[in-house]
Amino acid sequence: MWIGMIIVTVFYLTVNAAYLTVMTPLEIATSNAVGVTFGNHVYGPAALVIPVLVACSSFGASNGSLISSSRMLNAVAQKGHVPKFLSLIHKKRHTPSISLFFICIVSLIMLIPESSNFENLLKYISFINAALVGLTISALLWLRYKRPDIERPFKVFLGLPILVLLSSAYFTVAPFFEHPLKSTYCLIAILITIPIYYIFIKYKKIPKFVSNCFGSFASMLEKLNMGYPTEELKENVYFKRSAKEEMNMQPKSEANYF
Repeated sequence: MWIGMIIVTVFYLTVNAAYLTVMTPLEIATSNAVGVTFGNHVYGPAALVIPVLVACSSFGASNGSLISSSRMLNAVAQKGHVPKFLSLIHKKRHTPSISLFFICIVSLIMLIPESSNFENLLKYISFINAALVGLTISALLWLRYKRPDIERPFKVFLGLPILVLLSSAYFTVAPFFEHPLKSTYCLIAILITIPIYYIFIKYKKIPKFVSNCFGSFASMLEKLNMGYPTEELKENVYFKRSAKEEMNMQPKSEANYF
């Protein structure tokens, strides 16, 4: 894995160095497709292959993001921080199929408004992603300071998370100078999650009809053979069933799946 990461990092740094060598800063700033402009400078008619390579790179990045985000959502659902039906997995392939479908549906909904173009979505997502990465790294550094003796299966040089934290801080603060209104909207969206966590997760003040809706939906997914609880969640009272029900994929009741 380390070799692959090093190769990919060197490759992308080399590509960016090539862009800066061949193109002027003005060309890079005004180009709608930097890779295509670079190809026209260097390869001439053969530059048609550049969009294909860029598409392959974008597809790989999207694929990796979809796989990782769906598994994070599945893990969060198993902890009870989001509706439990998102913790269901595919019976045969053991993939978080419900989380995958959910993320895809939300992504499609975000494209419906007229103002939802790639540039706006990128600005919103980049800000939120940088802020969340910064908070995560801050938690890591805090744990390294407060609990230095706990077992860590994976540990990196302390300077690396500090560098990531500084980068995240820059990408969180810089958008306020260029897009203050949009950045404020993103900040408000993040802050709203704090009372939501305390009300619905910590103190579990969830309306009964909401829990019933999630329970009914989870039962429907199991009956349609679209989702199945993990071995760990089978011990949860909401997922327990008899041997016959286990075979038929039929839950005992439409219990609280939130």
